[in-house]
Amino acid sequence: MPKVSVLMPTLNVAPYIVDCMESVINQTLRDIEIIVVDAGSTDGTYEILQKYAKKDHRIRVVYSEKRSYGYQMNLALSFSTGKYIAFVETDDFIEPDMLEMLARYADEYTLDYAKGNTNSFWNLKNGDKYIAVIDTMPVEPKTVFCPKDMPELLLTEYHFWTGIYRRSFLEGIHFNETAGAAFQDIGFIVQVLNKARRAMYVDCAVYWYRCNNDNSSVFNPKGFQYLMDEYSFVLDLDLNCNELWENVIYLRWFAQTLGRFQTMAISGRYWPDAEKQIEFIKNAITKKLFHKNIPFYLMGDEYHALLKLFMISGREVYDYYVEKYSHAIAAMKRITSWASGHSVIIYGCGNWGGFAHALLDLKCGVDVKAFTDSNKKIYGSLVQGLPVISPEEAKKRFPDACYLIASSRGKDTIRKKLLSQGIREDFIHWERLMTDEIIFQPS
Repeated sequence: MPKVSVLMPTLNVAPYIVDCMESVINQTLRDIEIIVVDAGSTDGTYEILQKYAKKDHRIRVVYSEKRSYGYQMNLALSFSTGKYIAFVETDDFIEPDMLEMLARYADEYTLDYAKGNTNSFWNLKNGDKYIAVIDTMPVEPKTVFCPKDMPELLLTEYHFWTGIYRRSFLEGIHFNETAGAAFQDIGFIVQVLNKARRAMYVDCAVYWYRCNNDNSSVFNPKGFQYLMDEYSFVLDLDLNCNELWENVIYLRWFAQTLGRFQTMAISGRYWPDAEKQIEFIKNAITKKLFHKNIPFYLMGDEYHALLKLFMISGREVYDYYVEKYSHAIAAMKRITSWASGHSVIIYGCGNWGGFAHALLDLKCGVDVKAFTDSNKKIYGSLVQGLPVISPEEAKKRFPDACYLIASSRGKDTIRKKLLSQGIREDFIHWERLMTDEIIFQPS
């Protein structure tokens, strides 16, 4: 029996599969089996997997007769023999010591599951990454707790692939086998949290989650249908849960429904084909949630206000998010227009600077040449693959560049400094940017 069975569903992920496989086969924990279930890839993914399987006896490639993420996962589970189970999405990759570290904690504390944090990343055009850490520590790190006693975890637990699970604990837990690959992890997460008695979170990033795969299910316009199917599956499960558990399940359904409205708003188009599903979800959710016993304190006042809008119509929620994100969309258009035909230097190397680079690179199509900063100690270093140089060096090397100020506190001082160096007023720009990954969704 291997220590860990790594289960990996694949379908047309040729651009990412090598990075993913390399991260798994090179784990510091060698005692693993790797079960890859391919659902009929046609882009070369299957051939790449076969080459890996010929070189590494730990890899087993299984063909799935159905294009269903849930079916692939259940099939992989049926073949697994490890003491623990890990799940890896095949457009992502994992840290080299993820399995060894989590298995060590799971063994030491006899855990049903052990989990870490996630690094979200976007690939930039220069080959580097823009990284944002997703903090998924709902309890004190390295503390054993009982998830079944904490239904509110459902409102923060969205990433089941950041952990390992005792295989004997997963007996009786299964994925929904609807077609496609969207939201079929919801039922799995609900079952795990509802059943687990001993769990632990480790306060370090173990998993790398790719955000700019435009084929990702989170961008699919059929999202409302998928949510309707998955939560119907969840509500049919024999969970034997109390009223608080049931209420939180509906709250999560509502939160994920709002996510679909956000995606619609960013795209700038209401999805009329989803009207029937939106109406079904609206009736189910509002009937359950609109009474005084629902724990909206777990989510915030905005959700309560949005529920009232949802009771009127889905269009009201859509319009709310169009207004909410309008300033971010308008800012991107202003920056694109301002920088059109020019190279850009970003002034500021902190979080705002890194975000500005990603925004210009991924959404505005702007050529960023370098960073500059007032901190002389970081000159000569790299930020997201770009050099950090002095303002004087930037003016010398890129005489026709525009300057985007990525700092709100010192923007006036920075503007004066750039003007004193002979940079034209109309070549200097500051914008109140929005660090929300929703703006990285396809438009």
